[in-house]
Amino acid sequence: MCANRVRSGLSVLGIVFGVAAVVAMLAVVEGARNDVLERLSRLGTNVLFVHSKTENSGVERGLQYGDAHRLAHISSLIDMVAPAVVVDLRKHESVIGVTPSYMSVRQLFLQSGRALTDVDLKNRARVCVVGREIVGSDGSTVGLGDVVHVNSQMYQVVGIIASEKSSKDRSLGSLLRNHNNAILIPMTTLPKSSNVVDDAILLTEITIRTSDAKDLVATSEVVERALSQGQLSKPSVEIIIPRQLLREEQHAQRVFASVVGCVAFIGVLVGGIGVMNIMLANVAERCKEIGIRRAVGATKKQIAMLFLIESILLTLFGGVGGLILGAIASHGIARFGGWSVSISIWSILLAFGTAGIVGLLAGWYPAKRAANLDPVDAMRRE
Repeated sequence: MCANRVRSGLSVLGIVFGVAAVVAMLAVVEGARNDVLERLSRLGTNVLFVHSKTENSGVERGLQYGDAHRLAHISSLIDMVAPAVVVDLRKHESVIGVTPSYMSVRQLFLQSGRALTDVDLKNRARVCVVGREIVGSDGSTVGLGDVVHVNSQMYQVVGIIASEKSSKDRSLGSLLRNHNNAILIPMTTLPKSSNVVDDAILLTEITIRTSDAKDLVATSEVVERALSQGQLSKPSVEIIIPRQLLREEQHAQRVFASVVGCVAFIGVLVGGIGVMNIMLANVAERCKEIGIRRAVGATKKQIAMLFLIESILLTLFGGVGGLILGAIASHGIARFGGWSVSISIWSILLAFGTAGIVGLLAGWYPAKRAANLDPVDAMRRE
């Protein structure tokens, strides 16, 4: 093996790239999972979302501000409601019309300043609470007392939201909305609400916090019945329980990981075939050495173990190379792609385990062939 380093190195390239693909893929999937779990735990396990599925067209109406008021008082299961209207009035930034309960339900904390109040809502005050990444007209991040423009209207910054962990994972959509680039304004100051009775303001979503996480399903049924009352047809809304959606997303991630893992494993097997070819070539080139070893007392088992160990070591070296390459690829994904990645002990063990098994399979036939060589015939070969 040492005498043919270049040939041995080329033979394990398939294993290197296959293991690297497995490590990088698992790092991305594990990172996305950890990121979602972290953000979901921060949001809380006792929340559900009511999303409007219409854009206020057709027979069915969407969610309205009055619905949120009604839901807040229909059941003791509901602890707090937070209606919101999400509008795209600024490039790369979310403008969200909210009530004072929004930050509490969404578990948002202030770095400085104050939150929006009921007085702001009642007086249609043009004030806002912004995320850390909001920039002003001069390109610099805004601070307390600065003014931001929303649809040609000026809003004074009265609060700044504490920084949240950024991620490009959009698997749970607005449920885990990142507020670093959000502008929270009183709902009653939205452009479309100036000539509309408050209760008729159209909502994008309502976030509901229950008294107990065990009451989520029961609460969702209560909410669905309440929204259906008095309507000619069932309102076009979607009720989402994050915990259930998370299980579905994790299942999808596992399916994706399995598919990509199978493809990568095929690459590792192809590399194993290359290792087998190298080991067969080594057996042919070392016939004389094998014959001499047998002549001085080496058993068939010892000869077989010699080549089997060489094969396993060769693939393990490939596994080390693949692990390093996969770690570099994961770091690149995290740095340039903005994704969260996490290389777990399980993925490292899987990489080395796969490489070791492939080495065992690739070396078995060459080792058996070497062990069965006749010592006299082997020593005669050049």
